[in-house]
Parts: sequence; structure tokens; C-alpha cells
Amino acid sequence: MNLDQALDTIGIDKNKTLKRFSENREMLKYFVKQFPQDKTIAQLKKAFPEKNWETIEDTAHTLKGISGNLGFESLYKLCTSLVDEIRSKNYSKAELLYPAVISSCDKIVEIIKQID
Repeated sequence: MNLDQALDTIGIDKNKTLKRFSENREMLKYFVKQFPQDKTIAQLKKAFPEKNWETIEDTAHTLKGISGNLGFESLYKLCTSLVDEIRSKNYSKAELLYPAVISSCDKIVEIIKQID
């Protein structure tokens, strides 16, 4: 799978995201391919069962920034909602959002692993 196919499958607005990377496709490809190695997802997966809300908020906020910069809009929106619920102390709602965040991350990682 080439970069364009992967970005289309993920649902990235390529033009908008490429502008963020100064139209440098190789730089975008490099950072997209780094996403699976980012430790933020693992930190979130570790903190959630422990109900460590401070760590969950921090890691979800970091993941929100990463996904926003890379143009992963659906993940960005999920992380935004998760952070908002935690900040509002709506932990039961946060618990309902968590599986969708992880599922979105896992799908994105699988697509990225297929990039040539």
C-alpha cells in the first residue's frame, strides 16, 4: 500500500495535512510511519485499567495532539471527547469512550504497517 492509499483508508484530508508538513510528502510519510512506535498508546492502555485519571488525561491529550498533527481526524475527535470527559470528571463516560479510542488507534496502526 502506498502513502496515498493509506491516508485515504485512514480518512486523512491529505491537502490539509500536507500543508501542515510544508507540502513535504516524505516528512509526512516519516511521521505517519512513526505513529505505531509512539509510546503514548501503550501508556494509555496501561493507565486505563488502573483508573489513573491524571495519567489517562495526560496521555489522551498527547494522543490528541499527535493525531491532530497527523490528520487522524476521527482519532483526534475521540481523544478530544475523552479528555473533555475526564476534565469534567465524567469517568463513566470516559470509560465508554476508551474502547473506541483504542480501536481507532489499532486500526490506524494496522493500516500504517502496510505502507511500502
